[in-house]
Amino acid sequence: MPVATIPTPPIGALLPHPTLGLAQLPARPSVIIGSSSGGNDSNAAVLYARWRWPEVPILIWHALLDAMDWEQTPAALDALADRVGGQRVMVQAVYRPTGMLTPTGQHGVTLAAIHDVDADGPATTARYPDGIRTLLDFALQARNGQPPTARIRWCTHYFKIALFDAWARRNRLLIGDRPLLITGERWRESRSRERRLMPWEWRDSVTLQPGNPEFPAGWRLLWLRPVISWAWHQVNAFVHACDVPFHPGYLAQGETQEAMLDPHRDERQGRARLSCRCCIFTHPRHLAMALQNDPTSMTPAIERIRAYEHTSGFSWQQRGPIDALLEAPSVAPRYRQQVLVPPD
Repeated sequence: MPVATIPTPPIGALLPHPTLGLAQLPARPSVIIGSSSGGNDSNAAVLYARWRWPEVPILIWHALLDAMDWEQTPAALDALADRVGGQRVMVQAVYRPTGMLTPTGQHGVTLAAIHDVDADGPATTARYPDGIRTLLDFALQARNGQPPTARIRWCTHYFKIALFDAWARRNRLLIGDRPLLITGERWRESRSRERRLMPWEWRDSVTLQPGNPEFPAGWRLLWLRPVISWAWHQVNAFVHACDVPFHPGYLAQGETQEAMLDPHRDERQGRARLSCRCCIFTHPRHLAMALQNDPTSMTPAIERIRAYEHTSGFSWQQRGPIDALLEAPSVAPRYRQQVLVPPD
């Protein structure tokens, strides 16, 4: 199928135009930035954008979560980029301690580098000897050992949101005066998203007001969530219809194509996640299945979690220690973050 020929998105899943506000939507963006984890939600959003704007340049933007990203993700992103005629952009956040404490007693950090993974591979200790490059190192060095939780998702904030904002500020001239950010959040993923997410908004954190010396007319980035009203089976069906392979991480966690396309499935019950191999939200059943089906990829990540839990005294997941989750994935209790080792 040619790049410009993208099937029509699922009937009933198109974003309602009155909700969107067509006056804000550029007829031809200067560039489309598709933020993708490699999962089907973000991929469907990028494919929608290509269907809506068949001639606009697309960047497939990915924040590398070194030591946690699936090893197959770069190839999955390349497959998406090839399908839409886009270019992959993979970067990694590297933080440096400031030596100051935050008001909440954490160790302050500053973004030291937007590391170009495409050009140089993942960031290394040799290149950034005092840098914090991974989620586990960040927990140990900047958060007193405490991992991200459902309420405090510092992993997303520091290693995706803040990194993207810094990258966008640095590349304003490259992405032009009408850039469009595309992400794959959906209302049906969680009730909290139904309450707080809109189909579109301005990315206020990178806005420049008129009168700026470099951008006298100001500069804004429109943020669009084109699949926000879709169901998971619609997302999966659209990606499948566009001939983009599903990320191998889904199958490793026990998903099947049939189950992912089932319109009667309750997607809030036991849906496999795609981003980190050991996401704090990943169900124990999926962790155990992934370790069984893809030990080459999963074993190093599990070992890193074990080492982190031993050093920090915290469980990475709020459900409990990694070994308990793997031993009894179907009955693992949900409770507050466990302190594994009593403090001295």
